[in-house]
Amino acid sequence: AWYNGMASGSAAGYPRPVGGKLPNAWGFFDMLGNNWEKCRDRYPMDDDRGSEKAFDPLGTVSGGGTPLHGASYYHGANKVRAACRPMDAVNAAYEDSGVRISMTVR
Repeated sequence: AWYNGMASGSAAGYPRPVGGKLPNAWGFFDMLGNNWEKCRDRYPMDDDRGSEKAFDPLGTVSGGGTPLHGASYYHGANKVRAACRPMDAVNAAYEDSGVRISMTVR
């Protein structure tokens, strides 16, 4: 995964092209690191996730904010894990976050 601290100088501080690392067990590239994934689900207004922290919840259609997954090139290795799901404002936009698009390449 790409994260802050892996490179220095001109190579640090920007996203990398997809496929620069090996794919995961399902064939997906860059699921952790590189860019935060802004997810469709939402955290409840009071952020009382309870046992939902243990698995991937669908969330509510409205609520306090959306979770981000996977960390980015800007953050350290401690954020680059599937369990790291910080809450972000629904309409927030940052240069190190976006959506992940998948397709079958033949």
